[in-house]
Amino acid sequence: MDEKKYTRYAFLVFGIFFLVRMLIASFYGLTGDEAHYYQYARHPSLSYFDHPPLIGYVILFFLKIFGNTPLAVRFPAIISSSVCTWLLFLIGRYFHSAYCGFWAIIIFSLIPLFSVLGGVMTVPDTILSVFWLLSIITLWKIHKTGNPLLWYLLGFLVGLSLLTKYSGILLYPAIFLFMMDR
Repeated sequence: MDEKKYTRYAFLVFGIFFLVRMLIASFYGLTGDEAHYYQYARHPSLSYFDHPPLIGYVILFFLKIFGNTPLAVRFPAIISSSVCTWLLFLIGRYFHSAYCGFWAIIIFSLIPLFSVLGGVMTVPDTILSVFWLLSIITLWKIHKTGNPLLWYLLGFLVGLSLLTKYSGILLYPAIFLFMMDR
């Protein structure tokens, strides 16, 4: 299989879905959940009753850049979804081939839960998925290289996942189980 050809195809799919997400995000008002997290951005705190603070901080960052618009509130989801798309391509390419990575992002991008809802609506899960994938990649690199410095990066990524959503704690048992197999 031609690695370069499928990498180019992956870039094309990546770009198309990024533009589609931007288009969708521009035309609709905020959902109830997004309005809830928008309030987090308007009233920054170290924690909230039902979620850690990172979602509010990230929305606030984009509000400062793009102004007080629904697109600014949704931009974290668009970026997170795009990063996840590219990470899935890299994982597929690393473990098998660019062909496999290409089809991984096609499938990911065609699942409405990931491409439309998760790719457009800013909820903690969209940001959590980035840190989850980066943690998995880092853990695999620790396993393959044995580089002890990567543990600091893994700790940082898991910490960010915990600041995104409390279910980020589930990374700990996953890491433990993976390391038990070493």
